[in-house]
Amino acid sequence: MKPVTSFILGILATPFIVFGYPVYQVNFFDSGWENKTAADCLMVLGAKVLNNNSPDLMMRERINTAVHLISDQKVILSGGTVDQKKSEAEVMKELLVENGIDESLLVLETKSTSTYQNLLYSKPLLEECEMVDMVSNDFHLARVKMTADRLGIPTNRLIPAQSTKPNSNERLLREYLAYAWYWLAWGWMEKG
Repeated sequence: MKPVTSFILGILATPFIVFGYPVYQVNFFDSGWENKTAADCLMVLGAKVLNNNSPDLMMRERINTAVHLISDQKVILSGGTVDQKKSEAEVMKELLVENGIDESLLVLETKSTSTYQNLLYSKPLLEECEMVDMVSNDFHLARVKMTADRLGIPTNRLIPAQSTKPNSNERLLREYLAYAWYWLAWGWMEKG
């Protein structure tokens, strides 16, 4: 194949790779979590807090899933806030306590505002953990796994929250773009 032809094919293939790989990862990620035993720590990643300091649907789904997984292990609740509302971690804690979970098991990380920060800021809280189970929505788990691996966090089960409605196209598009950003710009993210 001539160099010019190879170059043109490379130019044409790049968008399919850059956008196709994240779409594939987000849509077809399967951690096989059902076949593994529970880890000694559980982490629940935050989601949006509404203006009245109540959880949005995704946070409720994550907490409803986590309630059934918690026995006596350490539970890290990760999520800060970008405004004057309660942190995501605080709202998740309130929900878990309302559901009968022992408050002494809960450890809060309240500074993060992104998936990368959720895991980065929670890493010191996970030092005592041999392995970590993580709960988030299904479309988010591929990015959680990639980020945990790159930060050296030993994941065990990546558990999808039980969704009450299908993922919207807007939510999926946002996740495709976020996955592509994490995949391609990791070095820049670590510096900044």
